[in-house]
Amino acid sequence: MRTYGPKRIVVNEQAKNVMPLSESSLNQMMDHGKTGMIIISSQVSSIEREDPNLDLTAKFEKSLEKKGGVQGIDSDAMYDEMQDWLRRRNKAADKQLRRDIQEAGYSYTPVYGGYRMKETGEESHEPSYVVYCYDRNGQQLDFQDLLKFGLKMCLKYSQESIYVQAPGKPPVYLDYNGNQVNSTSSDNFKFNRGREEFFTTTSRDKSHPQRFTADIVFENMYIPIRPGDYNENMRRRKSGEYIL
Repeated sequence: MRTYGPKRIVVNEQAKNVMPLSESSLNQMMDHGKTGMIIISSQVSSIEREDPNLDLTAKFEKSLEKKGGVQGIDSDAMYDEMQDWLRRRNKAADKQLRRDIQEAGYSYTPVYGGYRMKETGEESHEPSYVVYCYDRNGQQLDFQDLLKFGLKMCLKYSQESIYVQAPGKPPVYLDYNGNQVNSTSSDNFKFNRGREEFFTTTSRDKSHPQRFTADIVFENMYIPIRPGDYNENMRRRKSGEYIL
């Protein structure tokens, strides 16, 4: 029986035109999300999953039918086939997730988790979306509807969890059944600050600075650069994007 993991797969093409999430932009995100928000991605880095509802083995093997099926692929070439399939799958899934968010009418901010690929040393950015409890016109929506939407997307895109920020509560990570998967929950955040110290609050009170291990990490997160002209600004805002 063939296995398809757990090697690290390059999950997407490099995102362009991004900048690091700053303290200011994080504060804007948290302020806009104070009535509730979720963060969800469509990207996966492996085919095999412990949860059969998230496993992609059958879809991958079906894609090999034109090449003679699983038995028609030389074992030495299988890893390259996996990389190619996941790259194409993730690219298409990201476009579809963005459409799902837009068609559902939510306001959102694209974000990218940065990491350096061991195989090539290149910087890559994995796309996700902060989805707020507002529509594109700034009208507040029902948080429970947003939560149901997030859990539906979590299963649809084979995600192990999504980030959930309920109004007035510490953020948690939930699986597609709504079960919390992180062991602790607090309002501690860690984010990009250049060479500065990290603090236990997003305020700039430096009277008692402390380094800490954050429960919710926004370090190495990137956001799209701001629009370069009026037309781009209007196009992005009309699509529902909340520009930080």
